[in-house]
Amino acid sequence: MNLAAVIMAVLYGNGDFDYSLMIANSAGWDNKKWKEPLMNIYRNINRDNMPTSEPISEIAIRTQEIAEKLL
Repeated sequence: MNLAAVIMAVLYGNGDFDYSLMIANSAGWDNKKWKEPLMNIYRNINRDNMPTSEPISEIAIRTQEIAEKLL
């Protein structure tokens, strides 16, 4: 999520540092309220060779494990 927010801020910030920071900060608002509306399921409709659905909690655990190895 953080990397995606930074990429979005750089792409849409139009070279304005303050505006880019505003975009990145705004992207983080309410980003932890996904479990109930999405029923903890990521649904893939665009990416071939990937599962069509997967629990978001499992994706989060894998992401954390990778981050811990990298740090």
